Amino acid sequence: MIRVTELLRWGNYTSEIPNVPAVQEALKRGTAVHESSLEIETNPEYVNQMPTIFQGYGEAVSKYHEKFQPVWLFREERIDDEELGITGCPDRYGEINGQLAVMDYKTGASQSWHKLQLALYAILLGRQNHQTEIRVCVYLQSDGTFSVQRHTSNVDLVTGWSLINDWRKEKRLS
Repeated sequence: MIRVTELLRWGNYTSEIPNVPAVQEALKRGTAVHESSLEIETNPEYVNQMPTIFQGYGEAVSKYHEKFQPVWLFREERIDDEELGITGCPDRYGEINGQLAVMDYKTGASQSWHKLQLALYAILLGRQNHQTEIRVCVYLQSDGTFSVQRHTSNVDLVTGWSLINDWRKEKRLS
């Protein structure tokens, strides 16, 4: 099976991850914040136990959760679609302001491929009878702030299906 992130690279929506110190530090930061976010959402005081360098991101998670009070049904759960040959692990799935949503935390800048990543997660979720009404990226900042980008365009879903179909044709999985 191909992971959603690998599928995005295959489709030239993202590039290979360079093995340079700045990128490796960003990956390390993202992993640490994602792991901590699970604890922070149920215990905001956990931010104080994080390494100082990551605490601002943890504060941003806590502030997002406090402001929007999402109700998560899945957190960091892998979705395997054997028929499509695709797997993915969205950060969160549940309700935000009464709407079913797939959400991803990001610790870097907004990238054009993020909305496609979420669309692919929504496709995988939908095939398991977990519909989504919105797709959300939450951009966490080191100063404890966050920004939200909501994605609702069906064009992203169509693009996602096209990418899946192109990959399946090339791999002769159709």
